Amino acid sequence: MHLLKVLARKIRTASTLPRKRRWNIARAWLALMLVQVSLNVLPYRYWKRRLNTAIKTDHGGSSTATAQQQCKQIARDIAIAARNHFVNVNCLGRSLALHALCHRAGFTTQIAIGIRKNHGDIEGHAWLEADGVVLNDSVECISAFTKLYRLPVYRPTFVT
Repeated sequence: MHLLKVLARKIRTASTLPRKRRWNIARAWLALMLVQVSLNVLPYRYWKRRLNTAIKTDHGGSSTATAQQQCKQIARDIAIAARNHFVNVNCLGRSLALHALCHRAGFTTQIAIGIRKNHGDIEGHAWLEADGVVLNDSVECISAFTKLYRLPVYRPTFVT
């Protein structure tokens, strides 16, 4: 019974959002599902190759600041979708989904991967950057990590 109340509350909350925002959150939810399944089932070379190809769409010649704002909005939609997902999505899955959605919208982003030592254990973390600005994390959170790797920048191109 508690689950039904929670579900009803979430549906009421979602119904107050504008239609375009609901669509973006639904798209983010689907992207998270596809990325997480890909990470768990498909080999690395497959999803990396698929990730590196993107379909360019017109984003109206936005300035860098506007592009970053739009990517941050997509990151907020990804966060909402991840909180309301039945699949446990890790930081790599969220970053890959955000990377794919930003590229699909025509924006250039980079996935960064870092590590840190915490009580003798090594922890890894992934986040997304656009022109050096962190999109899906706080600067304080990633400052504890040493950046090891940054996927190369792949400029979106038209698929012919």
